[in-house]
Amino acid sequence: MYPDEICSERLVIRRVREDDWSDIRDIWIDFSASQYACYDSPKKTDPEEVREEISRWAEYAESEDHMFYAVCLDGKVIGFFAFNRVGGAEDPRGYYLGYCFHSAYFKKGYASESLKALERMFSESGTPVIIIAGTAENNVPSAVFLLRNGFELAYNDMQSFYKDEKGEPVMFSSLWFVKRLLS
Repeated sequence: MYPDEICSERLVIRRVREDDWSDIRDIWIDFSASQYACYDSPKKTDPEEVREEISRWAEYAESEDHMFYAVCLDGKVIGFFAFNRVGGAEDPRGYYLGYCFHSAYFKKGYASESLKALERMFSESGTPVIIIAGTAENNVPSAVFLLRNGFELAYNDMQSFYKDEKGEPVMFSSLWFVKRLLS
């Protein structure tokens, strides 16, 4: 079982709790106003919907199939990482990675510091793990973050999260990155 809490030099990285909903809502509101929001699934911002979503995340506190980690600075959630097992429990080595940080905490090294701590957690488990992360080709900061943290570009494809006024999908080029962690 992976730990509930990890400490890095400046951060506490822990499983998401129900009472994190307000900080995560602030992160989603911030992200929704960014130029990159069109390249990701729409984020919930209604307080009750966010409460319900984060409550579901918190229910996975004992799970290794779906792991949601809050990144905390001085008790405030400034970002999060989501690891969702590829193929479910029958493939214990692969995870899709999702992440988001409030823009007030960009370019301070918090995302890399917390990702490295989470990678150590996986490595110490003794099981080789493959992490897969996708981002839009136009989301250069996200692609640079992944490359700087040792991910390798594996392939690209086309994706859509939104439709235009005619109901047609708005397509964009998506990049997929892979990182293999060996124990």
